Amino acid sequence: MRILLVDDDPAMRVALRRFLERNGHQIVGEAHDGAEGLAAARASAPDQVIMDLRMPNMTGTEAARLLRKTNPDIAVIIHSAFDERGFKTVAEKAGVVRYVVKGDGPGELLAAIRQLDEQAGPAPTGAV
Repeated sequence: MRILLVDDDPAMRVALRRFLERNGHQIVGEAHDGAEGLAAARASAPDQVIMDLRMPNMTGTEAARLLRKTNPDIAVIIHSAFDERGFKTVAEKAGVVRYVVKGDGPGELLAAIRQLDEQAGPAPTGAV
């Protein structure tokens, strides 16, 4: 799976990149807000986008809604510090497939990514 990271906190992006790469995931790009995330998704064609909820210029849910309209096959995971049900509901309506709370630890995010990997199934064999 090809993963795009979208978070306005550079330290969080670095930590996520290192953690996910150590766990065998390919990071194809990074962006600091939703608008940049949309452009990065067009350029990198990820399978999954891990996106923060609150960012400048465009929120994660706004970006997820627009991304899913143009690229419905891309799975969006919101990775947020906020654990309120209202945020989760808005994210679900925007087409987000999982909502992971940052405070729950990196294992929860890894489990969400792995679940999406399993749902996607094995890569085709014999392709040229």
